[in-house]
Amino acid sequence: MAQAVQASGGHRQNRGFILGSLTFGHGVAHLYDLGFPVFLTEIAKTFSLTTFQTGILLGIRVSGSGLVSMGAGVLVDRFRNEWGMMLTACMVLNVIAFVIIGLSPSLALLIFGVCLISIPGSLWHLPAIASLSRRFTDRRAFAISIHSFGSTVGNSLGPLLAGLLL
Repeated sequence: MAQAVQASGGHRQNRGFILGSLTFGHGVAHLYDLGFPVFLTEIAKTFSLTTFQTGILLGIRVSGSGLVSMGAGVLVDRFRNEWGMMLTACMVLNVIAFVIIGLSPSLALLIFGVCLISIPGSLWHLPAIASLSRRFTDRRAFAISIHSFGSTVGNSLGPLLAGLLL
């Protein structure tokens, strides 16, 4: 009985850490996500892109996210014991993709980087929401709303920070 109570208490303490980590990570992901359109202005100048070509780059990013979403649910369900690794991989891949974009000497490499940033932003939500739903069965809507708040912070700060960096 004492072990069951201790395990339950550890699970409860762990919930706060997980909610905080997922909320922070969600904010960072959206910081990148909404910083990208601001960076596109400088990318367009650097590569002498027309407005239409710049729109194509943004379209590639958004279309890629849709394609990832179609298959990601199956992967997240199949590898449910690897959600933490998936979420970590999303953050790492986001950084790698933006480094590729930032250092791209060619349009081809730039497009490759834009394709890459489609993956983590789309994949993140599935294991994050599934994890919160599993751990917060008693307060599921609350946990998901806090997680969503992280995206709002990232969406608000992303364009501002990107503008400051430029």
